[in-house]
Formats: sequence, C-alpha cells, structure tokens
Amino acid sequence: MTRAYDELGIRIEAVQASPRRALLDAASGKTDGELVRIKDVGADHESLIRVDVPIVVARTYAYAVNPGLRGKSFDELKHLRIGHIAGARFAVELAEGFTEIWTAESPEQLFEMLRRDRIDLVIAGEGTGQRLSRELDMPEVFPIEPSLHSVAFYHFLHESHADLVPKIEDVLRRQLKRSSGETYEDRKSREIIPDRNILHKTGMSS
Repeated sequence: MTRAYDELGIRIEAVQASPRRALLDAASGKTDGELVRIKDVGADHESLIRVDVPIVVARTYAYAVNPGLRGKSFDELKHLRIGHIAGARFAVELAEGFTEIWTAESPEQLFEMLRRDRIDLVIAGEGTGQRLSRELDMPEVFPIEPSLHSVAFYHFLHESHADLVPKIEDVLRRQLKRSSGETYEDRKSREIIPDRNILHKTGMSS
C-alpha cells in the first residue's frame, strides 16, 4: 500500500491498533481508513468505502510430499491420511470423510508427520506451508491445486476520501499486473514523495 500511495504522491503512516479500535477509528473518520480488512466490513460501516481490488488473498491448501498425488482432486484423496490443527473448525469440516484424521497442536508437528510418512496430507494456510517448507528444509512439499478455501482482504477508505478510491484502484491494478508472481518481500522499497498524509490504523479481522 505504501508503494501504491507513493505513485499518487501521498505519504501514509500505518499505526498499529486492536482490530476493534482500528475499525471504529476508521469508520468515525478519526483515521483515514483501514489498510487490510475482509470484504464484508463495508456492509456494517457505511462510512467506509472498499477499494475494490483484493490486496491479500489468504488461501488454504492440502499439502503433500508424494509426487503421485499431483493433479489429483481433493475428493479423489479421501482414502488417505490427513492432518490438521486441533480445533480448527474449517479444517475439521474439510477433513470429513477421510480414512484417517490426525490432529496436532502446531503446523510444525503436522509437517514433521508428513515428512515421516505418518500422514499423507496436511491442511494449512498458504503462508504456513511456504514458511515450513523453508524452515524444515522440505522442498518436496507442494500444495494440491486448487485451493480448498480463500479469503480476500481489501483496503478501505473513509468516505471523506471518496475521491481517492478510483485512483488507488487504478494504481493497485497496475501494480498487480506488473508484479505477477513477485512476492512482497522481493519488492524493493522506493522513496516516498511527501504530499499529503493519510493515517491508517490497521488490524486484520476475519
């Protein structure tokens, strides 16, 4: 978002706050908007305008190490052993119907079970899967396509900045087209040109 506003000559300052306080401040106009929120936030706060370009998409996958599972649909894998974090309601629902269902307290435990062939699949978020593949030195781990679930997150602006919404949408679309496959960590910071200050308090909610 810093890069996007940079293209418009706008400096933004992000201030951490609890999700509830951040949302109340943005909706009341005390701050100028929300950096990242789920799509439905706007339905409860009419003063917030959604910038209609998803800036983050959180995806959930079934991860495997057996190359023979590539190209298989999730429904074709019900005869296998699957694992998920204990108490994760969405994962519990996804795992229904599998031959064996294992739970663990941490994703690290699940990926170790996957490594040791104690389970065949792990239900985990995309970021978690990528992180553990690196940290546990498991380059053989891959996600079963397509994702099992996805949640899009959007940027919101207070209605007092309605004029900025179409401008920032255009910039975000251009950025997404340019980056295609480039991760946020790979992008180099660019100098921000001070012009006007937009203060956001942020906190993800779901």
